[in-house]
Amino acid sequence: MSKVNYGLDGIRQRDYRVWINFEDMKEADGELDFITAVDAMGNLYEFIHEYPIDYEGIFGALNALKSYMYHVGEMRADSVELSVEDGDSVEGNEVGKIVLGKTGKFATELINSTPDIISWLALRDTKECIIMLEELNPTRFKSYDGAMLETHEIILIGNVPAMAEGLTDNVGVAFNYADKVVGKDIVISTLSVEKTVPTASAFRQIMDVNYEEPAVAPLITTLEIVIDNINIEWYWIGVEGTADGYRLEFSFNESFEDLHHSHDIDNINESEYSFPVPSQTGTLYARMSAIKNGVQKSVYSNVEEIEII
Repeated sequence: MSKVNYGLDGIRQRDYRVWINFEDMKEADGELDFITAVDAMGNLYEFIHEYPIDYEGIFGALNALKSYMYHVGEMRADSVELSVEDGDSVEGNEVGKIVLGKTGKFATELINSTPDIISWLALRDTKECIIMLEELNPTRFKSYDGAMLETHEIILIGNVPAMAEGLTDNVGVAFNYADKVVGKDIVISTLSVEKTVPTASAFRQIMDVNYEEPAVAPLITTLEIVIDNINIEWYWIGVEGTADGYRLEFSFNESFEDLHHSHDIDNINESEYSFPVPSQTGTLYARMSAIKNGVQKSVYSNVEEIEII
């Protein structure tokens, strides 16, 4: 399926929390280690692009990255700006304009400019850094193989694909610091980076990240006809509190595009369900998922089938 399609999902206002780490930060000095942060950023990128997707791994990798980054704030909300623009170009005699590179830019204004913060940031001027922007907007849910999980947009600034390959040299961007003090106004500190890169992906990665782990999916153990009823049995070994019931789905279509019927069970301790044998003949497929407050929270279970004659 094409990644470019009609929809409104991306139309929303965004606010971001800013995380950063610098090349001179070393664990031996009691700081959050820069090289470890670079490795953690590359690790998150790898998890997101891994197949099959490891949702628990993504969630863990995000928290690991945060633990090695400095949270910088408070920022002026409308000052966070990220762009990638065409750089130098040359005119080709057949194809016309050929862009030779891109210029990636990021800037934001810090309004919590205490003397200690100003001093700390000024010392990092011109240092290589990596940056993460974390979306702060109200909770958004997205389907991950059926599981509806809290999701936030994450922007990683730096050559993240190179980090994922294990590189640590020149994978970040040069940090620039400036401040302005005006009477009867707050001190404004401007943090910015700029780098010429061959492609936009060598400057930043924009991705959705799940902020919760999916619940464990139930396992269907029995699907059979008992007299005039179809009986389905299952078991669930999930963590208490991650789900409070089940959703069962039945279809004569293996892709479940056209459901014969579905049924929600609001008791996580249930382990079977029965319903009358359908009048329709053919192969009936069954699958289920764990739900919480009526929202699917696990990926789909195994699919079982039975012949209706």
